[in-house]
Order: sequence, then C-alpha cells, then structure tokens
Amino acid sequence: MKRILRPLLLLALVAGAGYYWYTRRDPGDIVLTGIVTTHEVVVGPQIQGRIQTLLVNEGDTVAKGALLAVLAPDELREERAFYGASLEGAGAQVTQSETALRLEAKQVAEQIAQAEASLAATTAKREASEAEQLRARLEFERSQAMATSGIGTAQQLEQTRSAYDVAKSQVASLAKEIDAARASVKLARASLDEIAIRRTQLAATRSPGPDAKSPPVDLDVLSALVGNDAAVIEEVLTAFRESAALAGAEMTRSIAAGAAAAASDAAHKLKSAARAIGALRLGDLCERIEALATAEKAGELKALLPLFDAEWAAVLRSLDHG
Repeated sequence: MKRILRPLLLLALVAGAGYYWYTRRDPGDIVLTGIVTTHEVVVGPQIQGRIQTLLVNEGDTVAKGALLAVLAPDELREERAFYGASLEGAGAQVTQSETALRLEAKQVAEQIAQAEASLAATTAKREASEAEQLRARLEFERSQAMATSGIGTAQQLEQTRSAYDVAKSQVASLAKEIDAARASVKLARASLDEIAIRRTQLAATRSPGPDAKSPPVDLDVLSALVGNDAAVIEEVLTAFRESAALAGAEMTRSIAAGAAAAASDAAHKLKSAARAIGALRLGDLCERIEALATAEKAGELKALLPLFDAEWAAVLRSLDHG
C-alpha cells in the first residue's frame, strides 16, 4: 500500500508545480482585434505666434490651468507697435478733420450772416418799393379820374400809368430777390447742421461714449433697488420695455420734427428709467440728448439718433439673453 501512495504523492507534487508554473508564467505577447477609442483634446493659444519654450512633452499628465508653453513676444511687440502707430495716425486724422470742420463751420456761419444781412436789406427795399407802388397807384387813379372828368391830359395819364407799372415791376423783382435770399439762408443753415452732425460723429469715434466696456444692462443695480425676487425683477423689466419703447419713439419723432422741448422731456423720462434698471450707458446717452435738446442743437441731436438706436438694440438683446 505504501508503494502505491508514494508514486501518487509524487505525481500530485509534479502536477501542483506544473499548475503553479503555468499560472505564474509570463503570458508573452497577446494579439487582440478590435477598435480602441481615445479622448483627444486639442490645445491652442488664443493668439497666433511662435512657441519660444515648450514646458511639457508628449504623454505628460497636466492639470487644469498649468502653463504648457510660452510664445515668443517678438511678433506681438511688432503687432502692438503697428496698431499703436495706426491708432496714432487715426487720431491725427480725426484731429485734422475736426480742425477742418471748425474752419468750415466758421465760414458757413459767415455765409449765413451775409445771407441774412442781404435778406434784411432786400426786405427793406421791398417795403420802400411797396410804398412807392402805393403812391404810384394813387397818382394813376387820380389821373384816371381827372381824365374821365376832362380835367387831366392823356399825357399825364400815360405818365402815371407807366410809373405805376414800373413800381409794380420793382416790387415783383424784389420779391424774387427775397425768395432767393431766403433760400440761401436755408441752404447755409442746412450746411451748418450737416457740419454739426459730422463733428458729433467724429467726436463719437474719438470717444465712443460712457464706459463702452461696461455691459448694456447691469441687473445688480436693479436688484439693489427691488431685491432679488425674480418675479419682481421680471415685472419691472416688462414695464420698462413698454414705457421705454414709447419714450424712445416719442423722442425720435420729436427730434425729427424739430420739437426740442418734447424731445428733452422724453429723453429725461427714458434716462431715469434706464438708470433704474442698470442700463447706465443708455441713461448717459439720453442725458446727452436731453442737454442738446435743451440747447436746441438740432444737428447734433440728429447725429445721436443712430447711436441711440444701436444702444437701445443692445439693451434689448441683453434683456432677452439675461
């Protein structure tokens, strides 16, 4: 019996050692088939340039916000210098244009003064001619009466008739001169208004308005007034949309019609409403319009209308996406 157990025990040991070797051995290369998917992230700078220093290698693990590379500043310096020079050149052009417009405005103002003086002189001449026409008419009517009664002569009647006709022609001629003088004054004033519009537009390019970097609407201003209740804020904004649209339309119509007082009142209402909800840029623009309307500067008022339309549209977009 012992002879049989020994071979069995030896066989069990060999089998165990074989199993251990089989499970612990190096599996070697394994060939599999399939599709391997990866998550690839493309990293790129917000500006173009040449990489001066690369701080990571392919396969490195990086954290959010880590510095990966440094761009060479040479190209950026050159671009900055280029755009700086362009900005200075544009500023010089604006200054030259403003100087030219001031000179042109002075010349047009002198033309207006001359045209108004000519109009006044021609009006005075017409008044004198009308008086002469009245005297000539009375003389002619008296000569007619005398000729009818047989007292006057035909020659006297013809002389008074001729003098009356000349007086009427003189009055008619002066009336045409007055119309021409009035047209000259109107044209010169229109030129002056156009110059005022161009000057306002130039001023807008130099200084685009109150804090152009600020958002169209800062609702924190409204929250400070009414609290953070979303329903209350929405109710206030809805009321603002309706009242501001009416005030803006009234202001635009008044400016187009030359009604300075009405334009000033509408701009004042819209200014207060805009600032209350945090539309500070719109409020400041309405303040400028109110001041110009009070000063009755029609040309500069019309020049601000495109700026107002653009800012009003920006406020509406901000409220829609708010």
